[in-house]
Amino acid sequence: MSPDDLLSEFIDESRQSLATIESDLLQLESGTEADKECLHRVFRAIHTVKGSGAFLQLNQLVSITHRAESLLSEMRDGLRTPTSDTIGLILEVVDTLVEMFDLPDLGESQDHRALI
Repeated sequence: MSPDDLLSEFIDESRQSLATIESDLLQLESGTEADKECLHRVFRAIHTVKGSGAFLQLNQLVSITHRAESLLSEMRDGLRTPTSDTIGLILEVVDTLVEMFDLPDLGESQDHRALI
């Protein structure tokens, strides 16, 4: 598989994965009893995007997903409660990642420090 094919596959799979967790994030944000499996699905999706991004040396993407993964890990461990603010931040990360996938350099030249 060529590097371009690998990158294209990463983008397609990441988009699909992030699209599937949006409903989970909205469920968590609604304040209903958060299903642990719902939180695990969101964590796994972000973790997978981060891991693949690290393999492809996409440092900005890795930094963003790492912070989201840390926040989700705190929620899974019961150290933080899913609130509209925390879930809103994860949704912002998802939106940013989707936008990055449309850029020629996958957002590597952009400054994402405010989000991180």
